[in-house]
Amino acid sequence: MPKIPTYNVQGRPTAEGTGIKTGIQISPKSSVAAALIPAANQLADYAIKKRDNVEKLEAKKSLLELKAEQDKIIFSQKDNPNDEEAINIYKQKFTPLIEKALSSVGNRRVKELIKQGVDLNNSESIYHLKTNSFKAYEKQSLQVYNDEMNIGVINYKSTDNPILKVKYKTEFYRKAEEFNKEHMLGANDLKNRKEAIDAVLLISDADSFIGSSNAEEQISNLDQALKGESFLPNEDFNKSIYSSYEAKINSLAVEGDPNADYDEALRLANELENFKRYNGGKVVSGKREQSFAILKEKILSESIRHEDKVEKIIQGNNFFEYNSGQ
Repeated sequence: MPKIPTYNVQGRPTAEGTGIKTGIQISPKSSVAAALIPAANQLADYAIKKRDNVEKLEAKKSLLELKAEQDKIIFSQKDNPNDEEAINIYKQKFTPLIEKALSSVGNRRVKELIKQGVDLNNSESIYHLKTNSFKAYEKQSLQVYNDEMNIGVINYKSTDNPILKVKYKTEFYRKAEEFNKEHMLGANDLKNRKEAIDAVLLISDADSFIGSSNAEEQISNLDQALKGESFLPNEDFNKSIYSSYEAKINSLAVEGDPNADYDEALRLANELENFKRYNGGKVVSGKREQSFAILKEKILSESIRHEDKVEKIIQGNNFFEYNSGQ
């Protein structure tokens, strides 16, 4: 019986299956799995970016709500001239709102984004509070200055005492200097303010002369003594004098009023028609010529009707008194 031949096998047992082997090394990067690695990385990056965007969106929504409350607080302090007080009030009202908003957020990163946004908005809010306070201060300071000046002018007009007039004028200058210094407005502003004071007082004195027998002469002498032309241009002077005469004339020419004096109104109208400033400038000139023509025609036509109306009023009163007596 033949024997099965045996062989001496050298080597080690292997679990590898049979097949053709080569010396070529295949890189894992060239496999299908390796090709998916970039896609997986992109997916991970997208997930992170999406998370960040969602968190930013959540933070922005909270910041918008807080910004609306900030604006309300800032608006409530827009007329507060004290910037330190305005800022303190802002902090007192806004800090609890921040704490409340943060307490409702569980995500640490969202909280940090909200805090960063609030810090930026706070800087802007403080700037607006200070700006608004400065504007409010300027506005209120100017209002007080104008009110004091207007009250002073009323006092100046109401007195004939030359000593008091000098006192009021000195007060005007002092207040102008204080306002100028307080707001650091410079020498040119102070010069303009004092000239404005001189102009108002000149017109005020001129107005008080209208109705006297030598009003034109008194106004001319005062205007020349003060060198009014240097601070009150001809057009402004003429316009003011015309307005003063017109007001006086209209107060006298009231048709049907027993106390009306059309003769005096007509005299003032004639005086106004011929009024000239000390430098020769005529008051009734330019556009005022047409206005004056209408004014004078009104006085003349009303004066005729006025006599009839007054006569009828007197007759009616007499008749009423007679009936009452009966």
